[in-house]
Amino acid sequence: MNESSPMLSIVVPVYRSQNILRELYDRVTSSLPDTDFELILVEDCGGDDSWRVIRELGQSDPRVKGYQLSRNFGQGCATLCGIERSSGTFVVTMDDDLQHRPEDLLKLLTAILEDDSVDVVMGQPVADKKHSAFRNWGSRFLNRVNTKIFSQNDELVLTSYRIMRRQIAETMLLVNSPFPAPGPIICSITQRIKNVDVEHAPRKEGQGGYTLRKIASLAISRVISFSNLPLRILATLGLVGILACFTLIVLYLILWLQGGVGENVPGWLSTMLVIIGTSSFNFFAFGLIGEYLYRIMQGVHHAPRYLVRDQVENQT
Repeated sequence: MNESSPMLSIVVPVYRSQNILRELYDRVTSSLPDTDFELILVEDCGGDDSWRVIRELGQSDPRVKGYQLSRNFGQGCATLCGIERSSGTFVVTMDDDLQHRPEDLLKLLTAILEDDSVDVVMGQPVADKKHSAFRNWGSRFLNRVNTKIFSQNDELVLTSYRIMRRQIAETMLLVNSPFPAPGPIICSITQRIKNVDVEHAPRKEGQGGYTLRKIASLAISRVISFSNLPLRILATLGLVGILACFTLIVLYLILWLQGGVGENVPGWLSTMLVIIGTSSFNFFAFGLIGEYLYRIMQGVHHAPRYLVRDQVENQT
């Protein structure tokens, strides 16, 4: 960052939004008349004419930077691509469908400027988001998963409409995961997060891609990528099984000595104890080995998160 860096970098992952981008640009510029900003648009290979619109905007206004990815890497990767190319003191991420109102940008900026104790401010819709009831339920479910994994305040609402300090944005890029989720990454970096109320507008056009399968996939991905909870459950089951095994050993030995178990079936007692003991130790071993694998995985992610195939940066 240098003296010419803007106050605000606004990162927008773009997917099939050719009919919305000009309105997005107009509303962003009109909402920030006295704020030095850059608008970073990352086209995630949606297959429509969005890149042409981005190029035209970039050529007409040097504050607009555009990047076209080589394939559809996903919203998380596109967001990190934009963050990596940002230079603002504060970085905003928002969706491209205008459900995140550009008119609330100043509210986010003011909230983080007025409170030095927070690193990230997230826009919390004052009412249910303008989605289907199913999508709203899915959002609340994912939010619950995230807050539990990262021990965040249960009242915190995680959204993709957020502003963060430069240090947080740069630290996010150090998390080397092939399936990045900006929200959970932020939660793994800082607990200094708060909400401010914003409006959530109806979707301009098209439909969201969140289905039951998608929500379940995101929840499983976040638990696996950012938590070792499944491994801990396996290890706990194994430990409980081992304790149960020793308890049964004592119980069966007492019954055997009294002639009340296995007397008519030679080898029954030893077979049962071997099966119970082996199964318990297997569960415990799986959990222990999985714990090591989890730690190894955290350090060996080297797959590229995205590839930029074209860009427009009009510096004149």
